Amino acid sequence: MNRRDSLKLLVAATGSIMLPAGWVTQARSMATGKPRVTGPAHDGFAIQPAFTPLVFGEIVPKGWILAQMQRDLRTGFAGHLDEFCHEVSSDIFSSGRNRPGKPNNANVTADPWWNGESEGNWRCGQMMMACLTRDTESMAKADAYVKHILASQDADGYIGIFSPELRYRGNGELWTQTCLFRGLLAYADATGNEQVHDAVKRAVDCTIEGYRNKELNLTWHDALYTDVLEDLYTRTKSKSYLDFALRLYHASPKLTDFFQQPIIDNKFNQCFRNGHGATVVEAMRMPFWFWLATGDEEYLKFGVSAIAAMNEFVMPSGAVVSEESIDAPPRPWNVGYEYCSILERQVTLLNAGQKKGDAAYFQAAEHLWFNAAQGSREPDGSAILYCSYENRLSIHDEMGKRQRFSPTHEQVAVCCCPNSTRVASYFIRNAWMRPTCEEPALVATLYGPCEMKTQIAGVMVRIEEDTQYPYANEIEITVHPERPVYFCLWLRDPEWSDETKISCSGARIRRSGTFWQVRREWKAGDTVHIHFHQEIREVRALGEEVALQYGPLLYALPVPSEAQTVKTYAHSNLTDYYVTKSKDADADLALPAAERNRSFGFVPKAATGTNPDYPLDQPGTVLSGTLLRKNGQSAPATLVPIGAQSTRLRRVTFPIA
Repeated sequence: MNRRDSLKLLVAATGSIMLPAGWVTQARSMATGKPRVTGPAHDGFAIQPAFTPLVFGEIVPKGWILAQMQRDLRTGFAGHLDEFCHEVSSDIFSSGRNRPGKPNNANVTADPWWNGESEGNWRCGQMMMACLTRDTESMAKADAYVKHILASQDADGYIGIFSPELRYRGNGELWTQTCLFRGLLAYADATGNEQVHDAVKRAVDCTIEGYRNKELNLTWHDALYTDVLEDLYTRTKSKSYLDFALRLYHASPKLTDFFQQPIIDNKFNQCFRNGHGATVVEAMRMPFWFWLATGDEEYLKFGVSAIAAMNEFVMPSGAVVSEESIDAPPRPWNVGYEYCSILERQVTLLNAGQKKGDAAYFQAAEHLWFNAAQGSREPDGSAILYCSYENRLSIHDEMGKRQRFSPTHEQVAVCCCPNSTRVASYFIRNAWMRPTCEEPALVATLYGPCEMKTQIAGVMVRIEEDTQYPYANEIEITVHPERPVYFCLWLRDPEWSDETKISCSGARIRRSGTFWQVRREWKAGDTVHIHFHQEIREVRALGEEVALQYGPLLYALPVPSEAQTVKTYAHSNLTDYYVTKSKDADADLALPAAERNRSFGFVPKAATGTNPDYPLDQPGTVLSGTLLRKNGQSAPATLVPIGAQSTRLRRVTFPIA
């Protein structure tokens, strides 16, 4: 999706079309959901969110997503990072707490809170992946860690990285709690362990009380304690969590100024925290909760305008510019983006979409994970890039030692690798939601192979979503209620599909804005079939270069390359490595202008030998065509999805010759 399209998607108008029952072919239309104004606080909210997330664990992955997550846990770093990385195994929340004269600062920056971020985020990701995949070994590791943390909780309820003498002074205390508590709350939901939920609540109550009469000296990410506070507020409706969140918001340096003027001189680097990419992007979700909880429309304006401003800094793959700071236009050749910012942008978009019901946010989040996130990691989960360029002709510690494949990135900071373990779980967790409406309903906000089990209209319903999406354009949804029950399925219509077809025998199918609504009394085995219309589309990058998108995926030209190991890890077969371009690789290639009105002559073709569980090891669909060399000669070319194994080095954007 290019930046012009991203901004277009934020403009919404509502419309609906009545169509014959059974199947429909749609005409393109844009719309948003509608949060409901309820006046005085109802269930803690002055304005009801457009959608409500399901309980973590009610949606689990299937197909290629499950296979990827299982491989990440079993042979990648996601399941074993503590076995070879000190930053995530220093036990900083228990025996390794910072104490007077004994800081836990064995990291590249010698910072006493940094290991709390690394350990907290990795444990969060590992716990979520274990719960969703039901991997026996991973679940045993998660269970043991949770038991260990609860046994370490102080009598007053404190869980954190500081001994009593050092608490409630800032220094990353709130941020590190955030990193861990998000995972503990997800674990509590997935396992039904109320003891864990109660432990987190006691810990947060203890921290709020500890800061009651103290100045808030916030560090980089401390304001994101609001993620945990929002979760507890939604569960308990206790105003103390909202009050403390608003206190954090107003105490954050330059944060309120940023929301009132999200871009200064077309850059974010004038705003709070020097425009640090992950910090800026994560903060953008804060106003959406404040809007719903208080009813103050000013917060909504802040959130929407900040995300719209961010779109000016977004690459074709969906990643926001962030070589630590958001301070340059999205040039695909020499401006990079950070994996932490990929994750935080994803969470912010999903959070905003849930509050507003705007399909554009879900579309952007889906695009981000399928393209930028997959394109910055190895398909087998063995390593990621801390920072990446859209076009990569070299991976050799460019961007301040931030561009190499690594399972840790200890040479810079162990932040991106732990964060990368959370991306798939957040995607699955938000794939289905409940819309705020009069009738019982469920909404498919993101697409991919998964299974969901929840109650609707008092009946337990299991829904299977079988598909190779985004690597195929067909989805089959099978409904299994315990007994016949009437409800409505909302199905998001992707912006890139001009002629989506929905079929469901005996159902009433209606277009409402950017969603299809399928109504019927459902019986066990009833199915809905979705067919998306895919075309090769031109996506404009900065300047005169363009990328090619087929369906939801960007396609790239693999550049022949060679890997060079630069670091090995004890107790692991994982390594750090550079990647260099082979001598015979073409560099100066362009798309033929004469074929522009025919997708530059490229056509989709099915490839053989692919494994449907691992579609990025060897893609099943490629784009076949011809590029032009600098001397005008034709060069046959095969483009593959941006995250494919063969695209360690790649060309995503091309000039038009």
